[in-house]
Amino acid sequence: MLANQARFVFGMGVIVLIAGGCMPTVKMVSQKRDTQRPEPSRRAQATLDDVINRIHRMPPPEYVSVQTDAVANGETVWIQDVRYDEGFFVGTVATTATHRRKPVEVKVHREDVTDWLVIENQQTSGGYSLPNKD
Repeated sequence: MLANQARFVFGMGVIVLIAGGCMPTVKMVSQKRDTQRPEPSRRAQATLDDVINRIHRMPPPEYVSVQTDAVANGETVWIQDVRYDEGFFVGTVATTATHRRKPVEVKVHREDVTDWLVIENQQTSGGYSLPNKD
């Protein structure tokens, strides 16, 4: 793999980023209008303020991640270790790569979130796009 390439590997419904010395960027794009969004994305957007409030509450949830397709190549990725700051979710691309060199940090505008997942007190909420949800 060339040093400036990145590629996505699909497995078990999760997109994994394998970065070879590059830092993919998140392009800031506007999502489709709410009426054009898939139902899981509309549900996620409708409840996003609750997620933001939970992130800022002490203690914060054990796990928070958001999903977006606003990355450079338009693929859908999950962002974990999420914090929220001035209209943006900031975190690292979730990956199962065992030899990842460094975490890839990305910044995603709240309008570009297509799903979210929170684990708090051993209870899972969100994850509207995941199979077998509701």
